[in-house]
Amino acid sequence: MRFPKPGHPPVQQHHGQAPIADYPVSRPHSLTLMDGEMVVDHAADGYHRRYLVYDMAVCNGKPLMTEKWIKRFEAVRTMVIDPRSKEQKWVSRHFEENNPSPSPSH
Repeated sequence: MRFPKPGHPPVQQHHGQAPIADYPVSRPHSLTLMDGEMVVDHAADGYHRRYLVYDMAVCNGKPLMTEKWIKRFEAVRTMVIDPRSKEQKWVSRHFEENNPSPSPSH
């Protein structure tokens, strides 16, 4: 799975592309180790795979195991869940703006 880091995009993106001005997060995590389990949820619209994280041992190369569990768990939210949520909202909005629904014919 790809998890973006919090913050703003780098000054220059891959392949020399200019950064997207309103992109809400930074590059993906590197050297991050989380503990959790993959589950399959059954919902009205089908099955969905989800990774339920309950601990983070390393975040971007920084060991966290000497920290109390609650601090590591909070890091999961601030360093992984919040940035991923921001990115997903941005992608949805950007997609809708660039792919308008066809207007109904009367």
